Amino acid sequence: MAMRCRRFGTNVGIAYQMVDDILEYMDVLDDKNSKKVSVSLPHIFDDQDMDRDDIISSSVNEVKKYVDAARSELGSFDCTETVRKLYSITDYITIDMLPSHVLD
Repeated sequence: MAMRCRRFGTNVGIAYQMVDDILEYMDVLDDKNSKKVSVSLPHIFDDQDMDRDDIISSSVNEVKKYVDAARSELGSFDCTETVRKLYSITDYITIDMLPSHVLD
């Protein structure tokens, strides 16, 4: 059980960071004034000469993979109120943070 919880947390954490990187790449995070550009998935895709829409779409697809992996770990537990809240939190801090137009 501990290993499933660890994998859940790792996948949610990676998805959350990727969402943060996407939002920063899209200049959505006005209050985040990073002086240094960190290596992130959108910037890696940008180095491959992809256009902006493809960069965002490809990055969002990677987020979805990690969210699905996290949700899969939860699927192995009994569906308690706690597990339902974890599903909800998973979406809230990842997919729900993204602008709807990038989720198509």
